[in-house]
Amino acid sequence: MSFYDFIGHTDRVFVFELLVLITLECSLFGAVSIRRLLLTVADVRAEMGIFMNPLTSLPGNRIIDEGYPNYIQLEQFSVLYIDLDYFKS
Repeated sequence: MSFYDFIGHTDRVFVFELLVLITLECSLFGAVSIRRLLLTVADVRAEMGIFMNPLTSLPGNRIIDEGYPNYIQLEQFSVLYIDLDYFKS
């Protein structure tokens, strides 16, 4: 018996996705497919990777460059710059 004989359809294949149920305060808040969840996690990780130094995986210059205009508008802020010798070795 083939798969198509088993499901009784030769012209369509039905795909059922597993869902993750999301609760908030013991009530159903929503549902997301595992596929959508994994794609979203991959997108977030790719976006985070843009801001990381590829050698150290630490935040890089892009975060500093994009963030400092917001910081200098604050009433008080501090800047700390540290250059470590042989950090990558």
